[in-house]
Amino acid sequence: MTPASRILSFPRPGWWAGILLAVALVLAAPGYVGRMVDRAFAYAISALQPKSTERAQASLPDYRVRVEARPLDGIAGRLSGLAWDAGRSRLWAVADAPAELLALSADGEILSRHPLEGFDGVSGIASLGDGRLLLVEKGRHTLVVMPAPQSPDEVLSRRGRQALRLELPNSDQTIEGIGYDRAGDRLFVVQGHAPSRLHEVRGLRAGLEGRAAVQLIDRAAWIGDKFVARDFAAVKYDARTGHILLLSDASRLILELDDQGRFVAYQPLAAGFSGLHETIPHAVAMSMDDERNLYVASTANRFHAFEPD
Repeated sequence: MTPASRILSFPRPGWWAGILLAVALVLAAPGYVGRMVDRAFAYAISALQPKSTERAQASLPDYRVRVEARPLDGIAGRLSGLAWDAGRSRLWAVADAPAELLALSADGEILSRHPLEGFDGVSGIASLGDGRLLLVEKGRHTLVVMPAPQSPDEVLSRRGRQALRLELPNSDQTIEGIGYDRAGDRLFVVQGHAPSRLHEVRGLRAGLEGRAAVQLIDRAAWIGDKFVARDFAAVKYDARTGHILLLSDASRLILELDDQGRFVAYQPLAAGFSGLHETIPHAVAMSMDDERNLYVASTANRFHAFEPD
């Protein structure tokens, strides 16, 4: 059997037919591609899914959708990040243009809204624990530490907050998402599109406090050979497994990699999988709680929640 570490390095002959089918549909009927192409592509890569015995240590179990495409009404901007707060049992979401922080329930109900003053765009969020949140200013490659709001109508200002500018390559490419490893004090950063770049930042706390320079590690090799997904909008670190999850809108899936960047599992986001009636359009943010419930949001401000099957 092909080792899991190389399973995505090159497409298997058995699913070339699925890829060719998808291409044929695009060429033959460009106005009627949508669901057919999504399903053809997702079925093609379904051959890559390890069997249940091989997935015992995976972060991504089999899922069924619990909340599908719930509209988050009244948001002027577009959602750009999600983070689970275990201490408060809620999700934090950020929206851009205008910059805003939202508290959400596990069902996608808006619990509170908090304008973010003084931010140059917001494109990601992570929970640092101890009542602190880490926000990304996408235009400046800057990480900003904010306290979680204490009252439902609190306005949050950037002024005077701890901040750290990351010296990333290709400074014109924005940061799309972040995922934090609290125990290891590591931050995973997704930058740019077509293809995306993946970085690991070590020594985050010391860097934010000005005690030492952070160490920036290029993880391009982890995603460079992943044929089915090269364009990522969000990243999440799972402390239970030590794995990272990467959200790809273009490929309609979430990809799971182990601590060496090897393929472990994936979760399709296309219609017909996990009970989805429609493909999640323009998925841009995701998170996971302590019970492995999975949350995905789109730029259309639609909320999806999945639970283990």
